[in-house]
This record gives sequence, structure tokens and C-alpha cells, in this order.
Amino acid sequence: MVCEEGNLSEYPDLQIVEGTHPFHDVDAFKAGIKELATQRAVTPQKMNDLVFKRIKIHTEEDEKED
Repeated sequence: MVCEEGNLSEYPDLQIVEGTHPFHDVDAFKAGIKELATQRAVTPQKMNDLVFKRIKIHTEEDEKED
């Protein structure tokens, strides 16, 4: 469940727990999610590849090689 500040007032006792693998680079996380959805660089890739930073990201240079 994604928690927004509005939800916190509805659930005042709700504790937010950070995951065991926090993502510090939001842009890299978004690029990884996009790659998981499109699977353009290497298939198959899974969420674990993103979490453990093993994911391969498709780039414009990859298109030039094709």
C-alpha cells in the first residue's frame, strides 16, 4: 500500500516501515521499472534483478547496434 500524507490522518497509529532494500536513486528505480515492463535489454529480467542492482537497462546505443 502506498501511503500518502492524507492517509496518515485516517490511520494515526499506522507505522511506516522502510523496506530492506531502499532505493536512493529514484530515477534509476523508475528506469528499472520501465525496463521490467518492456524487457528490451535482456529477457527475462525480474524484480530481484532491480532490487539487487543486476538489471540491464536498454539504451539508445543498443538501438544503433541493431
